[in-house]
Amino acid sequence: FTRSARRYSIGIAARYSTSPSGTNSSATGGITGGYATLTYGSSTIKTTSSSLKIVHVAYNTTLTFIAYASSGYTFVGWYASTSSTTAASSREQLAISATSSHTYYAFFRRILSSFTDFDPSNLNITTNEYKINNLNLSDIDLSENTMDNESIAIFNSKKQLLVFIDKKIG
Repeated sequence: FTRSARRYSIGIAARYSTSPSGTNSSATGGITGGYATLTYGSSTIKTTSSSLKIVHVAYNTTLTFIAYASSGYTFVGWYASTSSTTAASSREQLAISATSSHTYYAFFRRILSSFTDFDPSNLNITTNEYKINNLNLSDIDLSENTMDNESIAIFNSKKQLLVFIDKKIG
């Protein structure tokens, strides 16, 4: 076979963690945290359950993976296996050419959204470090965060609210 005659298996699946500090390797398969699509040529498939979706494509076919987070979740990254601890990409859209068989897992993590998720004793905000409940928040968008004598609101770079604390309530 010449390279151009070869066909490759390309897989896509979604995984999620209900813990704001969950990892890909401890995640659950399924679309609760979000879903993903894979476009190749004029075809698109979508993750609809915990099942791995597989397509077969020719050598050098352009593959576009896109992740869509559900409300209350954020996209963390594309992983090459269920046990991977390092993302292949942290961008929602990943475009590659098929030169070998691959599977990519879209991993979503729940966002801190209520006082039941938040332990104020673990809040550590300095100019260099952001940690909430021992979760490093590397994508804090300082231009969107607000802090005054009454409240604090922390957003990620996707403009999703991570934490809101109102001193009048708590």
